[in-house]
Amino acid sequence: MKKSLLFLLAALLTLTAVCCAQEAKEELVVGNIRDITMVNPFGSNTTENLNLFQMTHSHLLTTDPETYEIIPDLAETYEMSADGLVWTFKIKEGVKFHNGHDLTADDVIYSFKLADESSFTHNKVKWIEKTEKLDDYTIQFTLSAPFQDMIYAFAYPNVCIVDEEAIAEDPDLGYAIGSGPYQIVEWTLGEQTVVERFDGYYGELPKTKRIVFQLITEDTSRVIALENGEIDFCLQPPTIQNAYIDENEDTELREVVGNKLNYFALNVEKPIFQNKLVRQAIAHAIDRESIIFAAVEGMGTPANSVISPKSPFYNPDQEVLSYDPELSKQLLAEAGVDPADLSFTIICNGSVRETIATVIQDNLKAIGISVEVQNLEASALKAQLNEKLHDAAVYNWAPTPGEGTDGTFNSLFYSGSGSNRTEIAEPEVDAMIDAAGVELDPAKRQEIYYQLQDYLVDYGAFIPLYYETITMGVNAQLQDFVVDVAEQHIYKNAWVPAN
Repeated sequence: MKKSLLFLLAALLTLTAVCCAQEAKEELVVGNIRDITMVNPFGSNTTENLNLFQMTHSHLLTTDPETYEIIPDLAETYEMSADGLVWTFKIKEGVKFHNGHDLTADDVIYSFKLADESSFTHNKVKWIEKTEKLDDYTIQFTLSAPFQDMIYAFAYPNVCIVDEEAIAEDPDLGYAIGSGPYQIVEWTLGEQTVVERFDGYYGELPKTKRIVFQLITEDTSRVIALENGEIDFCLQPPTIQNAYIDENEDTELREVVGNKLNYFALNVEKPIFQNKLVRQAIAHAIDRESIIFAAVEGMGTPANSVISPKSPFYNPDQEVLSYDPELSKQLLAEAGVDPADLSFTIICNGSVRETIATVIQDNLKAIGISVEVQNLEASALKAQLNEKLHDAAVYNWAPTPGEGTDGTFNSLFYSGSGSNRTEIAEPEVDAMIDAAGVELDPAKRQEIYYQLQDYLVDYGAFIPLYYETITMGVNAQLQDFVVDVAEQHIYKNAWVPAN
């Protein structure tokens, strides 16, 4: 009798496990507000592109989406020398690229060479002085100085591993071939990007077979698509729709206090912005409170610094160039500039940024400066920014907590960086960024970062506007997905139970 009961119990447990192992819906659809414009990981720092690279490519290390702890990805083991100068990685054996090629130390070395050559990733890996292959699966990096945030660089979404042979065969699209859990099967600019599960993935296979990133630029259309079950993720729903999304039994609103800093960038390569007094006059004319009310209905916090409050080196006492139109007029007079002679164009993308730009346009009109606003498609905007054609731009920077403070300063303010939208190229700034990156004393490092924040706010080309609350409307049945504070969402684990 006892034996029979044990068999019966075992059968019941097996049946329970089968019942509980729910099948996942085959396809999830993400309603993107901006397009995926690049499949070359080293060619972009745009959030939508980074979100793709995290699915399609692997990295030596990665970031836990819930704790933001840096954890191994391709690395089987890794260690840093006591002096912080040598990093040694042993990578997993048997890892395959999407085309079936083996991933080896040669691909890692090649990938870091490409990262060093790209303006978008160079500042993350510039401290690497020498890269050596110890064997087919062991790589050693020697740094020129003990860079304090190097661990974050090894985990950054676009510092990933590509297939050297695939790029040699196809210099344009070979970069799209990674070793991540999903592979690209369609990339149609202005429409959608489709990824499918890569069954040869070395890690745990995702439950969802296919994920579609569909471009839906119009806010209301994204919400309607979510309501109708056409999409499972509605990025950046208009604030006025948040309550409706949350009350609908088929949808859910998820939100988090974000790291995203919306800012206004003046291109200092343009003659109009080369006078610091003019830049400061423009900064003092901007009403942040009005921008937050008009653009996001109060769902934001006025920014007082060029970095996020979540950074360990953020200065809470940093003073921004406050809203003071009369001071703006005085500064222009001091500069000997007639505001009637000043006119420029602000470029942006999306309805929220267009609203921000329109408020700035009105603010500057009040002190006599004429401004045109151009709301461009994402690819057109990126082209202007990357070619340094813009006068000014409304843009944002969204660092993850696992990125490190140095990553922000290097990306936004170091000379020649691909994400440097103000085109600032000040040796003094570069020297401070370099010094902070290798300073071992936390107090001295903080002092340098505080000096940088003060210098850059006063410089007036990068005008911080507000820190954004990140919201997303989702399918109410969505599982294993966390809204990221920097909108670098990890979609690869997400799934919805099949009906």
